Amino acid sequence: MQRFYAVIFLTMIGIHNIKAQVSEAFPASTVTYKVVLDDPKDLNNLWIHIQPVTLDIMQMNSVIGSGLDVTYVPVSKLELKGGVRGNLIDAFDIQRFAANKNSFITTQESKREQGKMVVTNNFSRFFAAEIGGTYAIKDMIKDGSSKIILAEQAIPGNTTMPEKIEVNAKVRKIFGARLGLNSMASTVAVQKALKDQSVDLKGDKGTIISNQGTSSPSGFKTADNNNLLYSNFASTGIYLGASFQTIKNIAIKTDRNGILAQNSILTFYGDLIINPWTRVEDIQAKNVGKEGSETFNASPIKVNKIGARAGFELRYNQSSLISMGGELGYRPAISGQGLYAQLKISFPCFSFGSSQQKVATNVGKTQSLSQ
Repeated sequence: MQRFYAVIFLTMIGIHNIKAQVSEAFPASTVTYKVVLDDPKDLNNLWIHIQPVTLDIMQMNSVIGSGLDVTYVPVSKLELKGGVRGNLIDAFDIQRFAANKNSFITTQESKREQGKMVVTNNFSRFFAAEIGGTYAIKDMIKDGSSKIILAEQAIPGNTTMPEKIEVNAKVRKIFGARLGLNSMASTVAVQKALKDQSVDLKGDKGTIISNQGTSSPSGFKTADNNNLLYSNFASTGIYLGASFQTIKNIAIKTDRNGILAQNSILTFYGDLIINPWTRVEDIQAKNVGKEGSETFNASPIKVNKIGARAGFELRYNQSSLISMGGELGYRPAISGQGLYAQLKISFPCFSFGSSQQKVATNVGKTQSLSQ
């Protein structure tokens, strides 16, 4: 038995020595490179973000749409940004689609006779727009690092995830102040607000709508609430906040992958939103089967005119690539219905205007780190 343990011990020592020798004889693959550009201030000054898909998930509505953003940097300390997004497909605008299908008020005309009123508002498509700017309060460049993805196709037959290398790089950091205008419009459901806020909507002909049902001018009330109420919501005002931006713009020339780059512009921001022009549109309704219409005053529905948000945007200092952005927050809305999330994907995102010549890709037999 002692001989057996001795053999095991000697075998383990031998395996350890063999592993050490193999490791020394066959080192892991390395990448030889030289830095050909490392300047986070050498940036384009115009980006056009074409957004085939935008997603707005709100307590008031949920919409899949599309949009367009433009980013312009006229001087190094100022970044201007404007954008618009909306929806052209009814089925992807949940509240508008539902309102156009069925929006009505049930009334009790007499002890036995029920009536019906159809809501005739021109229901709004979802629409959102912003324009504003960011001024750099502090702009500095620090020594840092950047992870660069190696081109997968440089290794024939490679089907694994692409490798990454980490290189020293300059990192530009900008602390900024933000200010701008924002506006949004949408179809909204009103019935939830009547329940949560315990308010009544009074018509100019004497009809009263509440969470319990409808009271007719004749004094009769519906036994329960069968109303499906929709209206238009609009909100306009300003936003002000702060941002933090990191910029990397480095290109390296490698021995087996050609020219590789990392030129990301990543921005995080937070804003206070103040929209004094926030309202729910009065509801217009027409009697079914007889003449007459009625306007219901929507002003009793409480709205919140102040909100806040946090978001991010990622774009690249390249002539054509992608960009993306997202937000979470509480926007001006019908009181208690302001929570929202937003996602924007830009493909493609075009970029123009760098003052310096870009490094050209040089891959192939003539690749050389000395050139």
